[in-house]
Amino acid sequence: MYPKKRIFLIIILIMFLASGLLTGATDNEIAEEMDISADVHSSASYSNYIDIENDQILFDIKEEYTGEYADNLRRSIDLDGNGYINETEIDTFIDNYLEIRTDDFREYIIINDGNTELSLVSVTMELDGAEGNTSDNGNVSVMTTINYELTSSLSAGEHRIWILGHPLIREKEIILPKNTEIISYQGLDESQVITDGERDVLKGKSGISSFSINDQASFEYATRITIHKKAFYEHPYFLPFLGLIQLMLIILAAYSIKREKKKDN
Repeated sequence: MYPKKRIFLIIILIMFLASGLLTGATDNEIAEEMDISADVHSSASYSNYIDIENDQILFDIKEEYTGEYADNLRRSIDLDGNGYINETEIDTFIDNYLEIRTDDFREYIIINDGNTELSLVSVTMELDGAEGNTSDNGNVSVMTTINYELTSSLSAGEHRIWILGHPLIREKEIILPKNTEIISYQGLDESQVITDGERDVLKGKSGISSFSINDQASFEYATRITIHKKAFYEHPYFLPFLGLIQLMLIILAAYSIKREKKKDN
């Protein structure tokens, strides 16, 4: 079962855009609440890159802030309030942020309704454009990289993938494991499916998906994907390989029979 608080994700996320990519209210030490209607020249946009393999997942989150969004973020980072941000303050901000958000990171992606356990291996964050005077009006970008490990590799058969969304995710790219096919997906607007080598790639922007709780329809910003991982006998090379083995057995049997006849003579 997905976390119930996600039902209210749309309202919470819009109210607290400065808190990072994918959550509701957090400590003011991390970010200040932003007025999303304060400045038409201010903007916040996010992009996700998610690489799902059989035994691990790489989740990249890029946040781009301009105008008052960037100003508020700078003020949050300026811990001593002297109007200048140095490298030490950036490092402290990142450490505090990651410490507070660790439990949230575990809920960014869920496999098979949580029955396939994910282990959080590492989380790193980089800020670009923050160092210097808080009065600077340049953009501030944040890159967060999350690494997960699957405690057990994806087996053959059907699997369900749930990925947390956000109304400001303008670009979302999801690379699915090798030897899988997409059965269905939702919560991805302006979507397209492309094949890159042996892997399917879903692209689009974050949209709304629907689900049921106690037979009542609910909606959330999340992407839901159902995939099928092929068993070894479902691969296109299986039948030719089986035919080759049969041919080799026939040749071996014919050779053995011929050899026995020579012995009899």
